[in-house]
Amino acid sequence: MPGSKLPSVRWLMRHFAVSLQTVSAAIERLALEGLIVRKQGSGLYVSPRPSRRAVVFVRTNHPSANFDLIETGLRHACRMRQWALQVCRKEKDEDGIWIPSHLKPDVIIVMSDLVMSDLGALRRLYPEPLPIVVVGTSGTAPETDFVTTDDARGIEMLLEHLVGLGHRRIAFLNNEPPFPEVLERIRTFQTLSRERFGLEQAAVIDCHLAPWGDVAVTAYDAIQKHPRAKLRELCSAIIVCSFPGAVAAIRALQDHGLNVPGEMSVASLNEEKYAEFFKPRPTTLWWNLESVGEECLRVAENRLSGAVARCLGTRVQPILHDRESSGRLMKA
Repeated sequence: MPGSKLPSVRWLMRHFAVSLQTVSAAIERLALEGLIVRKQGSGLYVSPRPSRRAVVFVRTNHPSANFDLIETGLRHACRMRQWALQVCRKEKDEDGIWIPSHLKPDVIIVMSDLVMSDLGALRRLYPEPLPIVVVGTSGTAPETDFVTTDDARGIEMLLEHLVGLGHRRIAFLNNEPPFPEVLERIRTFQTLSRERFGLEQAAVIDCHLAPWGDVAVTAYDAIQKHPRAKLRELCSAIIVCSFPGAVAAIRALQDHGLNVPGEMSVASLNEEKYAEFFKPRPTTLWWNLESVGEECLRVAENRLSGAVARCLGTRVQPILHDRESSGRLMKA
């Protein structure tokens, strides 16, 4: 019956003639599926709630190919577990993280751009042990479970690629708002450029983008405001935070009369599915964002099974797609 107490582990071992390891594994599986609950100092009980776990995913409502991929992966991961998924979309002008009061989540998954100041309020509404997994950050909210892309490894891969092509003056074009993880990318770029690759110059071109600003227009304008000669003095290759910004940067360089990749190489920290349709085709990092949903649920499952670590998290690894926008410098 729901809420009734289960026999002790020793009784289960004797009754079913199985080992402690077998009983423990069965208990872990039943706990993950929400069929039983542990009560500290009291024992195991049949769950009073339905066994089908409820996941709430909180994201912004504005169009985003990356957010859509994450949502698609999360839907698949929930379907494989027979868990219920409810998506809450937040409007640009809506304050706070809004979760309808009638929803009773077992797990909350939220995009990092929505929790810069609201995670404390969310945790007060939904205290531990209910898992809250933040997508897109590690360290923005201390002691918070997370799933994010391994930006440090991605930046290192692009630097390695460009340095291998002979570039010693590489710039980082930041066309995203100054969220903590974005500022961390800049610091990582500067540190790796100096200490790992010993670059002659590692400039940062900051677009000073406001939240909800246009990442492509600001990237184009940031390149255009630099005189052609100044750009060539500043760098021979540019790493851009986002794919739309990389496309805009290539156009801005071409409008300056610079050949891409002959006189200037461009690479992006991410890509979108239509990357192959541009000319030149941008060099990018590809992240399997659909796997983020599965990783989020794995982190949540660890919490639901009793993990006591202060912070659980995982980082998705990138794959480099070497295309036409990066190449060796033409001889002067």
